[in-house]
This record gives sequence, C-alpha cells and structure tokens, in this order.
Amino acid sequence: MRQPRPRGTQIDATRLGRWIEHFAGYRTHVSQMRINQWLEQFEEDHRDAAARILDAVEFYREDHLTDAYRSVLGRLPGWSRKVCFTCLGPRTD
Repeated sequence: MRQPRPRGTQIDATRLGRWIEHFAGYRTHVSQMRINQWLEQFEEDHRDAAARILDAVEFYREDHLTDAYRSVLGRLPGWSRKVCFTCLGPRTD
C-alpha cells in the first residue's frame, strides 16, 4: 500500500495530476473529470477519506501483471511458454 497524503490535504490540480499519472494504463481512461465524478459520489465530509484511498491504491498495469505471471509460472516444472492467458490479453511474444 502506498502512503496516503495527510488528512485534510487539499484536492488540487497537483494531487489530481498525480492520480491521473498513477492510474495511466488503466483499462478505461482516467481523467480529471472521471476522478471528480468518483469523488462527488461521497458526501463532503467523506471526500477526504475517498481522496486518501486514491492516494493509497497500488495500481499495477496489465503488462506488469502479465510479466509477473510469466516469470513465476516459467519456473514451475512442466510450464510451457506457449500457453497464453486470454484473460490477461493476447500473447505478445
């Protein structure tokens, strides 16, 4: 888990930009508008907690997960590199 910003930290353009950059590569585009819409579903008193959740989320891009699975599974006896995980996307090699 990443360290969230301190309680009461303003949700400003810099913080929004960090979230947009951090969530780049998510299967649907993450924009300032989408983040604001997500935050607006919370009552004003709870938005600080919601923002701190966004700060703390550890996001891994799909290619990172695919590489990690292949690395681990490649060490197992009987594993074939020809196997493709369709749930993780098409085979790239």
